[in-house]
Amino acid sequence: MELPLCWVWILLTVNMPPQFQLPNYQVSVPENEPAGTRVITLKATDPDDGEAGRLVYSMEALFDKRSSDFFEIDPQTGSITTIQALDREVKDTHVFKVLVIDNGTPQRSAASYLTVTVSDTNDHVPVFEQNNYRVSIRENVEVAFLHFCPPSLPPPSNNLSTPRLSIC
Repeated sequence: MELPLCWVWILLTVNMPPQFQLPNYQVSVPENEPAGTRVITLKATDPDDGEAGRLVYSMEALFDKRSSDFFEIDPQTGSITTIQALDREVKDTHVFKVLVIDNGTPQRSAASYLTVTVSDTNDHVPVFEQNNYRVSIRENVEVAFLHFCPPSLPPPSNNLSTPRLSIC
């Protein structure tokens, strides 16, 4: 008696997790840029084919939840943009955990961290603490000798500008 010949195909599906290119990202954005300014696009890959490899991005503010009021992520592309203008004097650093989830069964995920530093622009005029200052100078003092430096507010946060004083 001859047994019937039968072919059995076994299809193995491997559900791989997505992966970011880097574990940490750091970017700098100038203050006072308008809402909608592109900050960075975080890109993850998933080796799974088809619908299982479709990725969805999200992000969560770390250390200070107010950071979520300033940035948003496009869930399909991973592009991060500003929601409103940034002010370095209010908050100069924002830290996020960025998560990507695939559409496999079960769903797999990966995380990366993003630090956004707000760079300073020269957006504040110096303000003297008082209207008038009186200084006495000896008559035999050297030329270019600094005798008095009136305080001005706010102090520069970086080397963007050096205050100058003119005497009239």
